[in-house]
Amino acid sequence: MFNQTVHINGREMKVAKTFFAYRVKMMKMALFLGLLFFVLTPGVLVSLPPGGSHTTVALTHAVVFALVFTLTHKQVMGALGGM
Repeated sequence: MFNQTVHINGREMKVAKTFFAYRVKMMKMALFLGLLFFVLTPGVLVSLPPGGSHTTVALTHAVVFALVFTLTHKQVMGALGGM
């Protein structure tokens, strides 16, 4: 099963290598997400807004996380070799 040859976009590829490369890229992306989540956790680098309630701080950091991920995920995937 994993030794089959498939044709993708006119290129011949082994299924096992394609599957393994995809898994490695996804593991690296998960590592990036984990690191981003840790760094943007309230109190690690900064708490936004200063002196805000726990809910306000958590919501602000959730929005910052979403924005940073949205702005960086394409660059990260490109650095990992694209998909």
